[in-house]
Amino acid sequence: MKKFTIFLVVTMFLFIGFVSAEVYDDFSGSTLNSTLWTESSDSTSGGDLDEYGLDTTNQNYHTTQTSAGDRGRLLLLTQEFEEGDVLQYDVFLQESSGNIISRLYMNENYLDLIVGTDSGGYATSGDIGYWNGESEVGHEVGTYDVTIIFNDVIDIEIVNPSGTNWTYTISNVTPPYTFGVGTRTGHDGTGHIDYDNFEVTYASATIEATEEVNTTELQERVETLEWTIADLQTQVDYLKSISDDHEIRITSLEKAINWIVKRVNILWRVARP
Repeated sequence: MKKFTIFLVVTMFLFIGFVSAEVYDDFSGSTLNSTLWTESSDSTSGGDLDEYGLDTTNQNYHTTQTSAGDRGRLLLLTQEFEEGDVLQYDVFLQESSGNIISRLYMNENYLDLIVGTDSGGYATSGDIGYWNGESEVGHEVGTYDVTIIFNDVIDIEIVNPSGTNWTYTISNVTPPYTFGVGTRTGHDGTGHIDYDNFEVTYASATIEATEEVNTTELQERVETLEWTIADLQTQVDYLKSISDDHEIRITSLEKAINWIVKRVNILWRVARP
């Protein structure tokens, strides 16, 4: 069941709706949920990793290559994404040696191949790890926070264990989007990479939550603004009565009042059932 947290904040008369992310999967079950995930071999590798699958002890998706070799595994979300959707998840790089990367998969291809390896795809497409050179994000042991923002272009934001933020924009893919994560090792690669805490904020949910703003609460806030307007008007009248030297301040206040009145009128139209 979807859970939304809605905050109605009035700051200088702006109303902002915020919707919390929805857990897609935190791997807390006893088996991998086949309605959420599809597993397959990495088609660019020579076979499957030595270890892969749901880790029920640590409650994550586990991948390990213990013997050096050209191996890979892909974990694909069954959910399709539209413009405005946001996906977040964690990558845990536990250990690595030689060529080993966590790579992104979108619309039936790996992003490093979409970008093009001749153009530095392994280093500049959101890969985490080392592949004939370190990726920009790095390959230090620790947790990497990944955010994928689906729009007419794809924005990828990664925060590495040191707290450095990296952002990439991929333009040559089109919606609807499919997405997956994969672990890949090269001929000399071994290591251990896990995945967890997949959360999604759907663009459609943001619209629905905005429509659910309580009308009564909105009306009460509009009435508060009207009291504010009345107080400002009182101040203007007082300034007019004591001195003409405050003409500039009075003019500024009057402009502010007119600005507020226009927005209160708009808010009243929104608040009325």
